Amino acid sequence: MLIPVGRTTSSGGVPLDAVFTNRDQIITLGTTIELDGKHWQYRLNQWDIQKRAWVRHTALEAHASQQKLPKECARIGYLPRVSEVLACTDNHNLTFFGVEKLDKERTQEFSSGEQVLDFAPNENMNALYVVVATARRGIVLRRYQLNSGKLDQEIEVPTSEINSRSLAVAADGTTAATFANLYRRTKSSGEIIICRFNQHSFCKKVITDTPISQLSVSDDSLLFVSSAFADRRSSSRATCIQSLSLSTLQIDAHAYCRPGFGVHYAIAISNNFVIGYSGYGTYSSFTENTKALVGSLSVWGRTSRKLLAVANLTENSGVHQNSSKIVAEGFGKDKFLFFNVLGGFPDLLLYDLHDVIANN
Repeated sequence: MLIPVGRTTSSGGVPLDAVFTNRDQIITLGTTIELDGKHWQYRLNQWDIQKRAWVRHTALEAHASQQKLPKECARIGYLPRVSEVLACTDNHNLTFFGVEKLDKERTQEFSSGEQVLDFAPNENMNALYVVVATARRGIVLRRYQLNSGKLDQEIEVPTSEINSRSLAVAADGTTAATFANLYRRTKSSGEIIICRFNQHSFCKKVITDTPISQLSVSDDSLLFVSSAFADRRSSSRATCIQSLSLSTLQIDAHAYCRPGFGVHYAIAISNNFVIGYSGYGTYSSFTENTKALVGSLSVWGRTSRKLLAVANLTENSGVHQNSSKIVAEGFGKDKFLFFNVLGGFPDLLLYDLHDVIANN
């Protein structure tokens, strides 16, 4: 089943991030550009899956139109036990909103000169993990108590730059991972930084043979996908979702594959399934524009790693392929959402995994 959730013109601006709730809702964070010709602003938007309608919008702070969007931290997280949405929109604090009315409830503030790059809540461990750029210590990874906001632990991250939307935390809260990409003229690569929270906390780097777009934890493994431009070359169309063992730090470069198309840019895990973006395009050095040739969503069994289904996208879905995003529902209903954070594809598309598999 493919349900267009709504076009960006009616859903609160260009979508930047989204979460499913356990109330059959989708919460999105979007931006409305040039609200009055001089400003833009963030909006939280609530979609009712059963009613198939937008039911609530909340406008957040406004920004001068010449100010660039703070890409480092423009995302949201969901806390099902307390029915809250956690939003990072200005890089200097995290704000908690009630799900029912999308009203502001509390704020986690950071010191002057500190910049929030990413975050990940873990309700099971009453922990909030935050990647912060500081003036004196460089980039650090902090663990706060989720309910009180008290700082528990801080680890220096051995890198000078962290990519946005990059933090992944294991279910037991002892391991967190982020990444940085190293762009070179000849060969680009990535480095995954794995940090352990225990009596002797530390971080360790693992170098990958490709720049990284996204990380996601799957049991004792860390799944990641390439951000390298996907073109017609056979090597590009052979790119797979890779898996890094958190215990041995060994990489399986062919964990989830889609022969002939590759897997790039976006991944998500929904209970027993793994979803990834497949496709490729062309790039014109003369116009400096990209054009999508093929775009689709691939579904694998999480344990079997068998390709189960493919959902083809329209020809316009990949104008900005590398900005594609997949968000999976984690409450046993096996739904997932596809959208593009640069507005290359105007709809947010909602899929039911079982219907997608049944139709293949």
